[in-house]
Amino acid sequence: MADFVQLHSKYRSDLTATLTFPPHLHSHIEMIYVWEGESNVRIDGNDYRITAGDMLLIFPNCVHSFMDGRKGKYFCSIFPCEAVPAHSDILLAKRPQNPFISKNAISDEVKALLGILSRSGENDPGLFSGVMTAILYKVLPEAEITEKAPSDTTRQILDYCLAHYREPLTLKELSKDLHISTSRLSHIFEEKVGLPFRYYVNYLRVLEACRLLLSSRESISAVALACGFDSIRSFNRNFLYIIGKTPTEYRCEDFRAASQIF
Repeated sequence: MADFVQLHSKYRSDLTATLTFPPHLHSHIEMIYVWEGESNVRIDGNDYRITAGDMLLIFPNCVHSFMDGRKGKYFCSIFPCEAVPAHSDILLAKRPQNPFISKNAISDEVKALLGILSRSGENDPGLFSGVMTAILYKVLPEAEITEKAPSDTTRQILDYCLAHYREPLTLKELSKDLHISTSRLSHIFEEKVGLPFRYYVNYLRVLEACRLLLSSRESISAVALACGFDSIRSFNRNFLYIIGKTPTEYRCEDFRAASQIF
């Protein structure tokens, strides 16, 4: 069950020849555009068949899977909501009523922007943010954005963590706000998520820190506080454990190499 919740430690925006993956969810946005090929997709229990020219827009913590994908050319972009700040409130708080966007609704301008990202998007976070922001302005209306429907308990918990990880979030606070006992919460994290509560929250904080380290000149201590850590020591320890290097090492790397780790 641990593989059901995917922890993305990389900012991904590239082309792939296949599109097959078992049911899973993650805290990132996932956009799929089919240049060539076709695949069956299930998103939150609804089935879609995507072919050349179609797009999928998958919001955080939506269960999705890809099946029977034919060999082709699929543009896959997986990124945190904060990478497109102009849309982050919508991406975090709402859901697409129609995550499938038909080829008939995708303009030549959007295709040109997708071409830019297919070639160089993941090597330049600034370029990615600007281009993806423009794409979303065009395609979000087609997705029929609506309020979140009631979700199962696990997704409700993950949605809450994603919305509040910058705060001094504790299991006790989560229990109080969601009216779920701390023992049941611990069980859900261990059995359904496959991770302890504290690790999952710190994972969200560290990924946001990666983005800020690359996109701003804030001090490391300021980044740590902005992401919800209560001390620089805790931040450094968790960053090293999750990313495999210190915040200073991460920020001082060659930019092109660093920009591929989100």
